[in-house]
Amino acid sequence: MPEGKEAAEIKALETKLEALTNKKNHLLTEAEEQAENLDKASKELSDLRIQINETRVQRDAMNEQVKDLKLQRAALKEAGREKIDRARKLRQEAKTVAEKRPSRSKESLQQEVDAIDWRIQTTRLNAEEEKELVAQVKTLESELQVHRKYEQLMQIISSVQTEIRNLKIQNAS
Repeated sequence: MPEGKEAAEIKALETKLEALTNKKNHLLTEAEEQAENLDKASKELSDLRIQINETRVQRDAMNEQVKDLKLQRAALKEAGREKIDRARKLRQEAKTVAEKRPSRSKESLQQEVDAIDWRIQTTRLNAEEEKELVAQVKTLESELQVHRKYEQLMQIISSVQTEIRNLKIQNAS
């Protein structure tokens, strides 16, 4: 082969070698950039996985809290229903007792009992008179007891109604 042709062929191969070397260097640089991008993407993915796990833990905690609050609300509602039933029964009982209340006031009955007691203690009485006065006191005391029972029921009803209002407030918050 002639020397000129060989030199041209060598020159062409060197040019091709230089082009391939440049292409290799360019591809290596590009591969490094892609590796960096892959590392960044992997880091972001890892961070997102951590964030997802943290969010799941928070969600689970909130769900547990909601579950507890629902149980509390159900318990408050049940307690409210029980209090309302109790108040209804107490009002019915108070109505029944009110129907049995004597027409005289509690104060009037108490004054009469006190007057009879005073009379028994300060006056000489024969056995028959004393027996009759004791029977009167007993009757008056039973009438007073009806008044006391009614007042006691009304106080309990008021207390239960306050408890019901408090439960409603708790349930609303």
